Amino acid sequence: MSFRLPASKVRSDFADTLNRVAYGKERIVLNRNGRDLVAIIPVDDLALLEAIENQQDLAAARTALNEPGTLPWDEVKRRLHLDGSAAAADASADVPADA
Repeated sequence: MSFRLPASKVRSDFADTLNRVAYGKERIVLNRNGRDLVAIIPVDDLALLEAIENQQDLAAARTALNEPGTLPWDEVKRRLHLDGSAAAADASADVPADA
């Protein structure tokens, strides 16, 4: 079950909010001006979300591998000049410093 609390309430009772999440396994959605901003969830819930996300990423990767026109990794590296060749050094000179 999740609860919605104003961010100002959470700010004034932060330790209590953390305890509710950590020990009470509550999910708390912080809102400001009636708009949901973020959620504080137990670590176990985060682990579950990440496991689901990893499974979805794995399924997408397997699908992509079976698509026609898939390139071998060595070819991708060569085309992107990531294979340690001199072209890689030349290509890096074209990249802006703030990129």
